[in-house]
This record gives sequence, structure tokens and C-alpha cells, in this order.
Amino acid sequence: MKTNAALASNIEVIEAAVSSYDGRAQFFLSSGTATGSLEMQEGPQVDVPVMKIDSFIAAHSAVDVGLVKIDIEGHDFEALMGMQGTIEKYQPLILTECRFSPELAAFCAQHAYKVFGSIRDPQTLNMQFLEFISDDFEKEWHKMLFLAPLRLHSKFNEICNLHRF
Repeated sequence: MKTNAALASNIEVIEAAVSSYDGRAQFFLSSGTATGSLEMQEGPQVDVPVMKIDSFIAAHSAVDVGLVKIDIEGHDFEALMGMQGTIEKYQPLILTECRFSPELAAFCAQHAYKVFGSIRDPQTLNMQFLEFISDDFEKEWHKMLFLAPLRLHSKFNEICNLHRF
């Protein structure tokens, strides 16, 4: 990773995991590097530094946050909890693999965000892009959710109306 990052002038490698607090945590290793996690798993583990996204942004004042993508193997909601200041200041669009839950719905409502995503009907395999609302916790399969700030609600509603597959 460091070798590839060195080829670009706009990448900084931060050797830390992202969470809801600054400190240290156990990182659970798996058979592949792509599936290690701060969420408890079987197998070996290593002690790693952890930081909030808010702490990273505070240390990088030149960064103007417009988009955040979070895909951290089951620890996505913790990352969201650690970026509330970033959300308040920048109102970024957030793409996450966080599971749609009552906690996520409450978090989004608190910050005037709406949750959008695509679902697939398991029988017909038809896809539909839509807004998730508080009784949608048992929606069929979804992977990536779009957490849209107030300034993007109308654009995402337009997308929902245009893209019913």
C-alpha cells in the first residue's frame, strides 16, 4: 500500500483504524487482508491505533470534505459516531455498508440526513433505488447505503423516481 501511495502526490497513508474514539484497539486478523476487522472474530489479533474521522479532519484543516466512503467490515456505524463534527461542519454525502437499523435511522434524523439505497427482490431479481424509512429495517438485500444531507434530498428523490428497475 505504501509503495502504491508513494506513486501519487495526493495520498497520505495513516497507519490507524477508524472508530468512534481515539486510542488503541484489538484488530482481528482473518485469512485475507481484506476482511480484518475491529469487530470481534476468531483468530489472531494485533493491537492497533484507532482514531475518529473528526480527529483526522481536525489535523488536516485544508481538507474540504464533500464525500466519505465507509466500508470497514462491520464497524461502519462506529466510524459514523466518530465523525459527527465532520457531518455538522461539512454535510458530506456518505456511502456506507452500514446495516440499516433503528440506530442508523435515529443518527441520520439527528443530522437531517436521509438514507437511500437499492434493493433487489429475491424472486424477480428486480432492483429498485429508494429512500429507506424507519419501518424498512427488514428490506431485502442491500449493500451500499447513501446517507444524503439535507442539501441533496431533492436530487436523491429525483433519482428514486427515475430509477425504478
